[in-house]
Amino acid sequence: MTKTDLLDRRDVFTALSTGLAAGLTAPESLKTLQYSDSSGSKRALQSLISALESGKSVTDSFRRHQLGSDFDLALLKIGERSGTLAIVVRGISHRYELRLARLRKLRSAFALPVFVALLALFVLPLPQFVKGTLDPADYAMSVAMLALVAGIFWHIVRIGFSTIASTTKAYPTDVLSDLPFFGDFVLSYSRAHFLERLKLLYASGYPVIEAIEISQESLVGFMRQRRYEQIARTLRNGRGLGETFEHLNILSGEQLPIFVTAEAAGRLEDGLNRLCEYASQAIDRKIDAMVTWVPRFAYTLLAITIAARIL
Repeated sequence: MTKTDLLDRRDVFTALSTGLAAGLTAPESLKTLQYSDSSGSKRALQSLISALESGKSVTDSFRRHQLGSDFDLALLKIGERSGTLAIVVRGISHRYELRLARLRKLRSAFALPVFVALLALFVLPLPQFVKGTLDPADYAMSVAMLALVAGIFWHIVRIGFSTIASTTKAYPTDVLSDLPFFGDFVLSYSRAHFLERLKLLYASGYPVIEAIEISQESLVGFMRQRRYEQIARTLRNGRGLGETFEHLNILSGEQLPIFVTAEAAGRLEDGLNRLCEYASQAIDRKIDAMVTWVPRFAYTLLAITIAARIL
């Protein structure tokens, strides 16, 4: 998903959330975007408003215009059924705001390394060109080949992350979690992702089991390809949430006691909010470490490569 797509979705859900909280209808809430330069296609927005005004549900209208992920649509459906649409939409808007903030941080941190990497495409074959062992045609061909390899690698990485972020099938965290450095980040992100979605489902006011069952087809798989229907099935067998998560080994050793205590005290919503905040802070710390050390590693590797070619 591109930054433009995230901005469009963030703007739409924010406008809808603000309007609903103020007592406006969904069409009236979205009409405020018609005067904003930051919104996407005006024609698409008008089509969405027209669909809502014709009597279509918010869920059906957003699905028809492909505004929101499968999980967003499941949440909208739950919100309309439970009468908590304003709360659900506010949670969706916050999720997109958080994703955009992290995307800005990553782009800002990696802008210079990417520029240096592109510059390196011209520098790496330069020593041979200066020595005369590489004629201009071969130099241009070498630069083009390096650019092609870098472009293919970037394309594969971008598609891979996009697939992981949007797929409705389980992604192999059991494989990725075994990787050094990166595996710990994937595991922490998976748990934070799970807690965030569980908080939104719980805040909808809908029975948790039924909320999970409604949205399970749209939920990304968690650790070791466990699907959310396993959670619903275990809950249906009479286990509590804390017991279920312990049985399926979903939460970490630090997270599970907090969750179990909050559930036993009847303060599950507060517990989920606290766990989500801790998990989000942990992800931010890992992102900060990544944007600090990955560029340094890339610079060091590039310097060694250039030195080896010169010497």
